[in-house]
Amino acid sequence: MKVFRYILPSLLVLSLFSCSKDDDQASVNNDPVSINISLNYVFGSQALPWDLNQMMLHPKTGDSLNFQTLKFYLSNFKLQKADGSFWEEENSYHLVDAATSTNGVFSIEVPAGTYTHLHFKTGIDSSRITDGPYEGDLDGSFGMMFPNGSGYAMIKAEGISPQGDNGLFSFALGEFHQPYSMVQNRSMSFFGEDWVLEPGSNHEISLVANPAKLWHYAPGLDSLSNYSGGGEWAELMSREFFGAISLQSVN
Repeated sequence: MKVFRYILPSLLVLSLFSCSKDDDQASVNNDPVSINISLNYVFGSQALPWDLNQMMLHPKTGDSLNFQTLKFYLSNFKLQKADGSFWEEENSYHLVDAATSTNGVFSIEVPAGTYTHLHFKTGIDSSRITDGPYEGDLDGSFGMMFPNGSGYAMIKAEGISPQGDNGLFSFALGEFHQPYSMVQNRSMSFFGEDWVLEPGSNHEISLVANPAKLWHYAPGLDSLSNYSGGGEWAELMSREFFGAISLQSVN
């Protein structure tokens, strides 16, 4: 009987320890964080509201521009952690299309943690263009692949303008070779603050783009209103547009 008197309390202690350990493991929440990345648009130095199918006066060229199409690629999204390490999205190529009902919102899922910076590239890096795979937003059905198979239009801007040939303008800009590569490395802090993301939470990153920047240094449409391909013009027009994309808010 004495043996059982000692064994039973010991078993009870072990059972309680085991339950406590299981409860601690069950309480760990490893659910990913969902982040919607949205694009908002302004036009010109006064940051006027912009949308497709409305006539806007360009403040530098004097051209009247009614965009029917605006598409562009953002890629290779990374979040930098407080310890200097990175989370990187796999197969990270996103086509932003202003014609969609969400203005090109896309989502990424990241581990919970504390982050300090957002990093991404503009356009599509050379390795993916040359090696593929051409899937997801890189699928040819989206109309961004050049017909001759030489790559992608990284920016497509089309619309109506009385200054353009036949009252139209059309630009399909794509270049990944130096010295005219359209691919830029962009990095921006979360307004100098740490961004703490709890497991299973939902958040939003809002970026802002300015279509007028395409003609910040490029000539007016009476000189050039139709262009497809790479080279100097593609780099010139994309440099200001891509370079002006900025962080508007995080929530």
